[in-house]
Amino acid sequence: MTLLKALMINVLMLAVTVGVLYWAAERGSDRESAQAVALLAQAGSLDREAGDEDAAATRPGSGKPVSATARSVALRPTTFPLDLNAARLEDLMELPGIGEELAQRLVEYRRSHGGFRSVEELRKVRGIGAKRMERLRPLVTARVTP
Repeated sequence: MTLLKALMINVLMLAVTVGVLYWAAERGSDRESAQAVALLAQAGSLDREAGDEDAAATRPGSGKPVSATARSVALRPTTFPLDLNAARLEDLMELPGIGEELAQRLVEYRRSHGGFRSVEELRKVRGIGAKRMERLRPLVTARVTP
C-alpha cells in the first residue's frame, strides 16, 4: 500500500468518524454520543498509522482505543461572533490562539468579574496581547446580560 493511499484512507476514516460523532451529538442524547464513541473505540480506526499494513489488516476491536471521549464532542456548534459571557470552555478553545490554559483564564476572569462588559476587557486577561486581541476582535462579542 502506498503512503498516499494509506493517507487517503485515514483521512476518509477521520471524516466518517467526525460525521458519526456530530450525528450522535445532534440527536441530543449523551448516551447515544457515548455509544458512538464506544463503537469507534472498539473499531480502533483512528489510531492506526498511515502506511501500517499490519494495523489495517487487524480485525475490529484489536486496535488501540480512540482518544475521543464523549466530553470532547461539541454538543452544539460554535457560531461566531462568540459571546464571551455565554461561551463554554470548549467554545473558547475554538478561537485562534486560545488553548485550554488561556480558555481557563478567560472563564475564571468572567466568573470573578461578573462577566465581560466589552470585548476590550479581554486585554485584562493574562496572555491576551495586542496581536492576539486584533485576531480575536472580529470573532467575539460581549453581550451584557441584565
